[in-house]
Amino acid sequence: MPIDVTQAFTAYSADNRGPTPTNPDAREHTDYGLSAVLAGNVIELTLTFHTGAAYCCGEWQCHFMLFPTRRWHALRRALSDTGVEVPEQLELRVEVHIEDGALFLLPCRSAANLPGLAPSKGYRYEVTVTEATDAEPSDAAGGEYM
Repeated sequence: MPIDVTQAFTAYSADNRGPTPTNPDAREHTDYGLSAVLAGNVIELTLTFHTGAAYCCGEWQCHFMLFPTRRWHALRRALSDTGVEVPEQLELRVEVHIEDGALFLLPCRSAANLPGLAPSKGYRYEVTVTEATDAEPSDAAGGEYM
């Protein structure tokens, strides 16, 4: 039976900060659309970058720092804190939705091209990543974007 673990992902990413739509050098809470369910050892995460909201980029790993070469201790803690029994090894299936008009930092910002954000065309992509079983611990839980 699938378990809704959206609350754990919301808590896990709560400290993430991204650019503001009006000032790409300032930082504010990142406005993600999140939906996640756990079935067995598989988490299905839907991550949405919203129209008009500003982000550093559209790469899910930049925002969640869940790499296959690391254990996901901070995510495991967030899951446990919501009362979920966490399996030995997690697999994460991510479906990313980038809405038409989501704003992303331009790669080479300068005074000539301020404000430094550009609207994206809408698109989707999917990726699957499996947590390492014997790698160095990782306590990264997102973070501030550069």
